Amino acid sequence: VEALFFNGQNCLLEASEIMEELNDPVGFAEMTAGMAQLWYCAASANTTGCNVFVPHSRGHEEFEAAAELAGTENFDVLDISPQLQSSAWTVRLSLGSLKLLQQALETLEEVSDEASPLAVRLLRDLGKV
Repeated sequence: VEALFFNGQNCLLEASEIMEELNDPVGFAEMTAGMAQLWYCAASANTTGCNVFVPHSRGHEEFEAAAELAGTENFDVLDISPQLQSSAWTVRLSLGSLKLLQQALETLEEVSDEASPLAVRLLRDLGKV
């Protein structure tokens, strides 16, 4: 499970960079929304103790860098069970997912009406989160 999320996150990060370099705001918003969905799925997996993107796991550093969420400065000093750690990252992944959906919607607001169908889909996805 960890490898699937790790590979998916890396692919979406690279695709986002490419869309940004191509100055394609709709493509960038789609990749951002894709990452939001991936993180939401990872949060769901963590409810069963999968430990996706938790500290010291593959993809953790990339998640933290991309999510830009505060609050993990002293997490390593805590002595908590793997299940509790997985649960904590369920919340962090959900917050990161919401943040990315907001960024994608803000990007789409800046472009023309051609992005309206994507914005509708993102709002529907936001309702699921």
